[in-house]
Amino acid sequence: MRTLASFWLLLAVCACSPGTRSGNLGDFLVSEIDRLGGQRPGTNALPVLTARWTVQSDTNGFEIHLPDTPFAEVGAFLKQAYGEPHRAGTNDDGRAWMLYRASDIGVAINFYSEQHGCAMNCVRGFNSVGDILENRGGQ
Repeated sequence: MRTLASFWLLLAVCACSPGTRSGNLGDFLVSEIDRLGGQRPGTNALPVLTARWTVQSDTNGFEIHLPDTPFAEVGAFLKQAYGEPHRAGTNDDGRAWMLYRASDIGVAINFYSEQHGCAMNCVRGFNSVGDILENRGGQ
């Protein structure tokens, strides 16, 4: 009985945990951003960006953490794929960040450095507050 309970606990933890992936992060980002309605301003060829990441997503967006990938590498990829960000800078802790607006590329991207690596939140563009409330992911 204890073994069966342990199995169900493990299954529940795995179901709630973010997915871990590795490979060409660039292909993954372009595909997910496209799925959410994002548009690239050009059709230029993009470099391969090899990485390991964890991701959580729903119908309205995703959150990704890249524990071993430098901010500068992903930032350069984003600039090549989506152009210059709307805003960029560093916070009070000296960590870099970049922001893309949904009105510019179809999705909002908040990309930022972390103590180990970097992370990103991406949310599809909404037309109104009513659209946001009507399309809450997973609810």
